[in-house]
Amino acid sequence: MKHLLLCAFVLVSLINLAQNCGFSLNGTVRDNHTQQPVPFAKLSIDAVNLQIQADSLGNFTFSQLCPSTITVRCIPHFGCEPTDVSVTIPVDSPLIINVETHLIDLDESEVI
Repeated sequence: MKHLLLCAFVLVSLINLAQNCGFSLNGTVRDNHTQQPVPFAKLSIDAVNLQIQADSLGNFTFSQLCPSTITVRCIPHFGCEPTDVSVTIPVDSPLIINVETHLIDLDESEVI
């Protein structure tokens, strides 16, 4: 019985290793209202424990992804609500993530 379980475990492991996990997901984070790029937004795929940051033009790339349906979470800035987008890998075209950003007006103060 132990040998049968060991063989089943090895077989399942080999199938997982044979899966093609060389896909990439790239795209841009944009403001929902202005369509301007959102620089340095934080993006994550929790299911595979990946976290990246968009560049100064809002562009990002996840690499070494396996074929599956994933949820990409985007947090544009501290204090903004996250945006979740479901994506099926492989993807044919770049992903555009539209996010809500909020401007905060600060009161003017004088430093003496």
